[in-house]
Amino acid sequence: MYARVIVDIAHPDVDRVFDYLVPEGMELEAGCRVAVPFGRQKKEGLIVSLSETTEVPAGKLRPVLRRLDAMPALRPEDFRIAEYLAATYHTTMAQALRLLLPSRLRGGRSTIRTENFVELAVHGSEYEQAVGTLLKKDGSPRYPKQLEVLERLRLAPRGIRLADLPASSVKTLLKKKYVRMREDTVSKLLERRAAPAAPEKPRELSGEQKATLYTILHSDRQKFLLHGVTGSGKTEVYIRIIRSMLEQGRTAILLVPEISLTPQTYDYIRRRLDVDVALFHSRLTDAERYEQWLRVRRGLSPVVIGPRSAVFAPLDNLGVIILDEEHESSYKSDRYPCYTAREIAELRCTLSGAALIAGSATPSLRTYKEALEGKYTLLEMPHRLFGLPLPPVEIVDMREEYRAGNSGIISAALDEAVRGALARREQIMIMLNRRGYSSVMMCPSCGEAVQCDSCDVAMTYHKSEGMLKCHYCGARKELPAVCPGCGAARLTRLGVGTQQLEEELRHLYPQARILRMDTDTMSGRDAHLRAYEQFRDGEADILIGTQMIAKGFDFEHVTVAAILGVDAMLHMPDFRSAERTFDQITQLAGRAGRQGEGRVLVQTYSPGNYAVQAAARHDYTAFFEEESAYRRSMFLPPYGSYLLIRFQSARQEDAALAARDFLGRMRTALAGELDDIIKVRASESPIRRLKEQYRYQILVHLRSEGTPAAGTVLDLAGQARYPNVLVGVDIDPASMS
Repeated sequence: MYARVIVDIAHPDVDRVFDYLVPEGMELEAGCRVAVPFGRQKKEGLIVSLSETTEVPAGKLRPVLRRLDAMPALRPEDFRIAEYLAATYHTTMAQALRLLLPSRLRGGRSTIRTENFVELAVHGSEYEQAVGTLLKKDGSPRYPKQLEVLERLRLAPRGIRLADLPASSVKTLLKKKYVRMREDTVSKLLERRAAPAAPEKPRELSGEQKATLYTILHSDRQKFLLHGVTGSGKTEVYIRIIRSMLEQGRTAILLVPEISLTPQTYDYIRRRLDVDVALFHSRLTDAERYEQWLRVRRGLSPVVIGPRSAVFAPLDNLGVIILDEEHESSYKSDRYPCYTAREIAELRCTLSGAALIAGSATPSLRTYKEALEGKYTLLEMPHRLFGLPLPPVEIVDMREEYRAGNSGIISAALDEAVRGALARREQIMIMLNRRGYSSVMMCPSCGEAVQCDSCDVAMTYHKSEGMLKCHYCGARKELPAVCPGCGAARLTRLGVGTQQLEEELRHLYPQARILRMDTDTMSGRDAHLRAYEQFRDGEADILIGTQMIAKGFDFEHVTVAAILGVDAMLHMPDFRSAERTFDQITQLAGRAGRQGEGRVLVQTYSPGNYAVQAAARHDYTAFFEEESAYRRSMFLPPYGSYLLIRFQSARQEDAALAARDFLGRMRTALAGELDDIIKVRASESPIRRLKEQYRYQILVHLRSEGTPAAGTVLDLAGQARYPNVLVGVDIDPASMS
């Protein structure tokens, strides 16, 4: 017997299957991790398949050294996903497979502490009969400790550690087969999760919710777009669908766009469903991530919640993948391979026969376009629950504020709204999508900004630490006393960040309790959980933060929501700037008035912009039509397509030469396919140096997706080999930087 193995080396020269001899008596199966000899080294690998034949001469065959895990790490579906990633993004199979496995599995670090747990083995009438055998004829306890153990286990459906129960009583109950033992992983992760409120009874559904739920559960279609305004009850629909899948013995993945939303989503699920829920996100330690993966792989956690990477959770018998806030750009990976969670979800649903539900109040243009074309079943929920109206949106013209002598961060209208809400003991959310204190420290003499030493970007000033930080590589630098360029003795702060906003609010409203949520304050362990619970429980009056606070939060006492710095988003050099502005205004507006009246304020110097105006009217259709007309006329995604081929190296000349050589090869190969191409632009990347890597790029603008020209470019990129240069492929990149 021969094992066909992918060796865990992410290099294109060894990106193929290698055959190894299976030693006599060694039990192996597809998906197993194995140790194999490779050259003079010992490497880890994954068995793709077993075969009774091989084309490798017997003298060159080497044996598998040993099996690394008792249970196969990968399922057949996982190899299909990895093959798709490798083919689409021209990466190696080894690199693609790493996305599907926790890092703790690699390098022999997969040990994890386990303990024995005790759980009930009898339920319903059998449980009552078991209790009866432990009582005297008069109903008093005959064996009180055994009765106490049964009662404790009845209230703990996931079992109790053996060490926390009286050993003699457990031993007796095991003999009577009233309880059973199981081995399980030990982690403090469960203890740190948001403590859910008391279990809730199912809520009465609105007519729109009932119609939506019925369509999804009884349709023979597989893909659905749930377009529901904020507060229309999309989450309740998700929960009902997950419950239905669990009742059928199937499993579910619920994707959220931000780690900050996992505590709230976990809270919702646990209040409604008595089920073990696994969390997948980047703030877990390697050990916790492995523990969560292992629970899912063993079938102990049938529901998974998390941002983008949770789409790879190894669930069997998958019933549904729910992509909440499907429009968010965070669902696209910013590392190679640059996959999107949506495309992986679509693939998994096709392979498993599961349903895919994409939900949003502001669907991406791509998904809404596909729904109108019939690729998704479009389901509309245009009304808020309980007859509540969408909050009115007030556009505050900051030009008028400036003319009136107000050059500060807070407009007069917002000041009045905040003071009113504080007086009524209501909560306020204010979004400014720029963290730090000031965005740039600039010299007024020479006009140069203080740059990061490792990246070609300006550093951001963080006043609370008295430091400059690079938001790309994380580098820190002392604030210079003089300009590094010309030696001038004064630097000027430009731009406003969340730190400065917090300082201003504390000055204006000294009585208010203020909580800030951005990448800086949420970097600590479980910071998202603590912030969510703090604001949910009314321990803060004003929540300020970056875009993470605009997505999906449901706080019943928030009556005022405001968005500042709209113009920075609106005028970014990106064709999606209007769409992102519309999304963020609409999403933040949805945080206000979810249990009553609300008020939303948008501070802008561009009050007449169509994206701002449509968002103020809560008019998605109008925005979609205008933005689509513009994109269609310019062949911009989703009507056209971009391919970005990036070359990066520690040596600038190596990256530049590779890009120049590839450009020449590409022009030769595309000679007969020029009608598909609108423009080819080769240049330094907008951020030329990032994390000490020099970056050059070739951007190919195509008239449509999937053209022969696209295939030609991608094939060339997959074959490109340059010493000391990483070549990466990105399809319709989320950022041009």
